Amino acid sequence: MRYLVIFFILVFITPAEARKNWIKKDLCKKKKEKIELCKHIGKSLYLRGREIGPVVGVVYLKKGQNRGTNQRRPAEKTGYYLLINDMGDMKNLITSPFTSDHWFPSK
Repeated sequence: MRYLVIFFILVFITPAEARKNWIKKDLCKKKKEKIELCKHIGKSLYLRGREIGPVVGVVYLKKGQNRGTNQRRPAEKTGYYLLINDMGDMKNLITSPFTSDHWFPSK
């Protein structure tokens, strides 16, 4: 019983942190190659009329690679994915492939 209590204490008290630091993998900050999606950094991304959050970077993911901390599903296709700050926490970004359903408001 004592070991069970210790186990639960360790599980629930240990702080949880993001597994990936996406900002280190941001291709737009490295500026090694010209990527068209980099022009959208700082703009808010919308999906079906609802704001998702501001775009903070672009990463390249291969099919089957882990998409990050918020989503437990692998990348559906190989290509560039937008890094979106949906919760205001730079350690917990979501990745999203840019599709025809996404849009940026024109100013």
